[in-house]
Amino acid sequence: MKMKHFISLATVLLHLNDASEGLRVAEQKCIEYRRSAEQCAVTQHTTDGSVDQREFPYYVAIEDPAKNTKYEFLCGGALISEQYVLTTASCITEELVNSVRLGAVHDLRQTNGVRKEIELFVRHPKYSRALAYHDIALIRLNEPVEFSDTIRPICLSNGLTSKGEPILHGFGRESYLDDLSPEMGKRVQPPLMARSDCDEVLLLHATRRLRNGLAKEQFCIDSSDETACATSVADLFVKKEDHNDGCNYFLEGIGSAGYPCGAENSVGVYTNVTQYLDWIESIVWSAA
Repeated sequence: MKMKHFISLATVLLHLNDASEGLRVAEQKCIEYRRSAEQCAVTQHTTDGSVDQREFPYYVAIEDPAKNTKYEFLCGGALISEQYVLTTASCITEELVNSVRLGAVHDLRQTNGVRKEIELFVRHPKYSRALAYHDIALIRLNEPVEFSDTIRPICLSNGLTSKGEPILHGFGRESYLDDLSPEMGKRVQPPLMARSDCDEVLLLHATRRLRNGLAKEQFCIDSSDETACATSVADLFVKKEDHNDGCNYFLEGIGSAGYPCGAENSVGVYTNVTQYLDWIESIVWSAA
């Protein structure tokens, strides 16, 4: 009986290994992380924009030690492995940033999160501070994090055409002139803009940081509705994909540039994470 049980277990493990063959490293890691813990502790999203503590366990608040208040931070990011956080290159300021906070970041007034020191910054080599192109960076933490219900990595998407419910979440304000809220907000089914429409708006604003229009490594979301203000700072664009035994979150975009939310001809420009998978994998999983 013991031998029969052993063979059955070996067969299952072999099947799982075969299923991951031919996948890129990021996809293999997604499967691995999903086996270790359920990604979606909260399966039903509220419609009022409020966020549960366990709803987005991959979100990372990159702290600003220069601020005097308890919940001020520079920007947000996403935990993508045991030791790496993905964020924007425009966020990284070595003179200021030295720590991040994970867990319990749905409300920045909470003090029960986990703080980790930063060991290394890696900006994309094509990024320039004067422009908003290739606005992506990696943060290596000084030690691996321990996964829990409120801390676990997100999967990296293969493309904007992936299935799943699109969700935009981050911090913001009730309107453009209000103070930043310490409570995370979200928008379900945020309206993606056609590239041609986005280019027209960018031309109207005549922004120097996007002087060449929208790049293939970027996409736009319409921010003209005032509800966009709730997620106008440090926001992530993700897809929630349901399956028979749970669900996964896939990171598709990180907020890079934008214009006054809730105003006519307002857009949010996002770095398309899927365009940088080769670069990300070469650093995060170089030994894989």
